[in-house]
Amino acid sequence: MFEALPIITEGSYSTFVDRELLEVLNNINDHMAELRESNQYLAQAIAVGAETVAEYFTGDTKEMVKTDAVAAMLVVLRLISRELQARQLETQLESERRR
Repeated sequence: MFEALPIITEGSYSTFVDRELLEVLNNINDHMAELRESNQYLAQAIAVGAETVAEYFTGDTKEMVKTDAVAAMLVVLRLISRELQARQLETQLESERRR
């Protein structure tokens, strides 16, 4: 199930914990809008997942749980995206060295 995912390094994880989550929480609507533009079905899956997580809560707590769930999923996607881009760059550089 997870074979195609890149290996996440400790340095990337530390950045995730230290900065990324707070930044995403502060700009969550912008990030979801950006994701909707680039991959509307993934954005819908995140929204549905957050609704499911918050299903048994009510009021402000429900909204906070939904927001936190969306933010956590967006940060993980950002982390995976960054690692995939780094892998692609490494492959590109290796290919150029061989020429």
